[in-house]
Amino acid sequence: YLSGFVEPDCVLVMDVESGSSIMFVQNRDEHKELWHGPRAGADGAAELLGIEDCRINNHLRDYLDNIKYNSLNIWTNLDSNVTSNSYIRPILNNFVTKMKSDKNGKVSSSKEVISELRVIKSQSE
Repeated sequence: YLSGFVEPDCVLVMDVESGSSIMFVQNRDEHKELWHGPRAGADGAAELLGIEDCRINNHLRDYLDNIKYNSLNIWTNLDSNVTSNSYIRPILNNFVTKMKSDKNGKVSSSKEVISELRVIKSQSE
């Protein structure tokens, strides 16, 4: 919802303090695209979204493993855009579990915040 990117199994990581964002997306795969439709891949997602740092989602585990999560606040909605057979779900669940076990880290649901954002409409809406 926040990125406007509708491909499944993608993760948007936003750093509020620095203002930077990283989008993790599925890799282009001609065979899978024949059956499931086209994918943007990292380059296409960067162009579509205007996010400079787009990466293939198989790099997500390494990225999250290297985050220093002392005093980190995480807002997550694991129900959104993650298919049930996705390999991304265990990666995110593991990260959230680590965050919850850290005394200084905080994990919150983004559902309420996103619901509030949906109330805000543009003139065209």
